[in-house]
Order: sequence, then C-alpha cells, then structure tokens
Amino acid sequence: MIKNLKITRRITSQVLAIISILLGIAFSVSFLYARSRVKVLTDKIDDSLIEFMEKDIELEINIEEEIPVELEIPVEDIIDMNAVIPDSVKINDIIPINTTVNISKTVSQNINIPLTGTVTVSIPINTDVPVKANVPINEEISIDKEQFISSSLETIKVNQDIPVDLTVPVEISPSELNINDEIMAVHEMANILRASVLLEPRVLEF
Repeated sequence: MIKNLKITRRITSQVLAIISILLGIAFSVSFLYARSRVKVLTDKIDDSLIEFMEKDIELEINIEEEIPVELEIPVEDIIDMNAVIPDSVKINDIIPINTTVNISKTVSQNINIPLTGTVTVSIPINTDVPVKANVPINEEISIDKEQFISSSLETIKVNQDIPVDLTVPVEISPSELNINDEIMAVHEMANILRASVLLEPRVLEF
C-alpha cells in the first residue's frame, strides 16, 4: 500500500513537472509572439510619424476678403484741362485693373496627424495674387490746385478696396507648424508599448 502511494506521488510530481514545462513553453511562445507583434506595430507607428514629418503638406487655402489697391486714373479722363481746375471732382466710373497684390496673413487650418486625428494649426501665408477685375468707383476726390499745377500731375491716385475670393495652393513643412509635442506624444505611447514587452525604446529624429 505504501509502495503504491510512493509510486502515485512520483507520477503526480512528474506530471506536474511536465505541465509546468509545457506552461513555460506556452508562455514563452506567447510572449515571443506578442513581442514580435508589438515591435511590428510600434515600428509602423513611428515610421508613419517620420513619413508625415518629412513630407510637405499640400493645402488649398480659401481667401475671401477685401484688399486695398491704389488706382491711378489719368487726369484728362476726369478733368477738363481747358477749364478752371475744380476743388474736387466726382468720379463715377468703372475702372479695369490688372495687377498683382501681396497677401500676408496667418490662417487657421485643420490637418490630420497620424493616430492623433484632426488638429487646428496656424499657417502663415505670404504670396502675390493676380487681380483682374472691373472696379466701380463712385466717390468725390479733393484736388490740391497748387500741387496740381506745380507738379503737372498726369494721374490722380484713388485708394479702393477690392473684393477677392480665391483659392491659394500652399506647401508647408510640418516642422513649421509647431506640432512636435503632438508627434512626440504618439511616439512616447509607442515606446511604452515597447517597454511592456521588454523592447528597447526607439529614438525619433526628424
């Protein structure tokens, strides 16, 4: 009876040892598989961040505003040079313009950052925009007679606000958008995943 009990205990301990080994092997295999999957996933995250930061963002910015333009109107078109020079002259006409004006401003724009989503950034715009339009002018211009006679003016300058509604293509580097904090936050999350399976952290450079 005692002998049979010893044999049973020996068999039980052997079975437990085998089960323990099998569990260890299963855990090791599972861990190595999980480690491999985490490496692939986190490397993919970081690679997408690097690609995003190294490639210029192409945007189309809509500009809808009034731009001040200085028009020069020939004197002979609005004043009878053979008559007495008036103190003022009424201009009621349509003036064709074909010029280029500079637009310098900062606009807010939504962009998509990998694994972060949509963020609003400030984008500086400094570009020359062609303006071609027929501008209606209806105003009274004061005339400085002394200056008019002494300088032999050939044109009179009129300041006018021209409505502009156009789309401006913009290419800008992500490094100019001040979004490094958002990028590095995603990268740190990837490194935390690496640490959970004993992988070395990765350092991003861009």
